[in-house]
Amino acid sequence: MRRAPVCAGAQSLWLTAEWCVIRRPRRGRRKFAQSWHLSPTGATNAASTAHENAILGGILFSYMKHRGEGVLTGPFINAAAVLLGGTIGALLSHRLPERVRDSMPSIFGLASLGIGILLVIKCVNLPVMVLATLVGTLIGELCYVERGISSSVNALRNLVQKRKEGEANSAHESFIQSLVAIIILFCASGTGIFGAMREGMTGDPSILIAKAFLDFFTAVIFATSLGFAVAVISVPMLIIQLTLATCATLILPLTTPAIMGDFTAVGGVLLLATGLRICGIKMFAVANMLPALVIAMPISALWTAFFA
Repeated sequence: MRRAPVCAGAQSLWLTAEWCVIRRPRRGRRKFAQSWHLSPTGATNAASTAHENAILGGILFSYMKHRGEGVLTGPFINAAAVLLGGTIGALLSHRLPERVRDSMPSIFGLASLGIGILLVIKCVNLPVMVLATLVGTLIGELCYVERGISSSVNALRNLVQKRKEGEANSAHESFIQSLVAIIILFCASGTGIFGAMREGMTGDPSILIAKAFLDFFTAVIFATSLGFAVAVISVPMLIIQLTLATCATLILPLTTPAIMGDFTAVGGVLLLATGLRICGIKMFAVANMLPALVIAMPISALWTAFFA
C-alpha cells in the first residue's frame, strides 16, 4: 500500500508525481521533473530542495513497487484454497472426527474477530465509521439485501429439486440446505466482498489471504458431508471477487489516506459482526450491512471537506 507524505506541504507534489510517474510511466517522469524543476534522474537545480528530491526518490520507489503489484492475487489464492480444501474434505469423507468438525467453526469466528479489531483501529474519523455503519445497515434492512440473496439461492435450490423430484427425501433436502449455506458463506460474505474491494483499491491482498486460510478449513469440514460440490463453489467465488476488485480500481484515483482508513474501519466492523455470527454469540444480518461499504467513502469525503 502506498504511503502518503507526512509533510502537508508536499501533498500536491505527491499527487502530481503519482499521476505523472505511476499513471503515465513512459512520459510522466520527464513532465513531473519539468513541472517541479527537477531533472529526470533526481538531480535538483537551485529552485528545488533536498526535501523535494527525497520525495521524488520515494515516488520512484513506489512506482517500481506498484509495477509488481499490478496483478490481483487474493481472489486466486482464495479460490485455490476452497478448491483444495473441498477436494481434501471430499477425499477424507467421514473419516474426520466429529469433535473436530464441531469445534473448528468457533475458532474461525475468533479469527474473524481478531482481523476485525485490527482493521477498526485504522479508523481516521470515528464519526464516519459510526454513521456509515448505521446508515448502511438501515439501507440494507429496508432493501432486504440478505433476504434477496437467500431468495436467489433458494430459487436455484428449487430448480435443482424440480429436476430431481424422484430423489427428493430428507437426506437430499439436508444436502441442499447445507449447500445453500456454504454458497452464501463463500460467495456473499462481507469478508470476501470487502477483501476484494480493498485489494482492488490498495493492492493489499492480506484480507483475502487470511480469508483463504479460514475458507480452506471450512471447505474441508463441509466437504466431508457435501463432497466435491464444495470445491466447485470456488469458480463463482473467483468470478465475483475478480469483478469486485476490477471495479474497485476505478475508485482508486478518487481516494485519500483518510478515506481508505475509514473504509477499512467499516470493513472491520463487518468482520466483527461476521465473527460474532460464526461463534453463535449474535446472529447479525451481515449481508444487510454491506451497503455501509458503498457509502463509507462518500461520507468520509464529505466529512473531510466540511469538518476536518
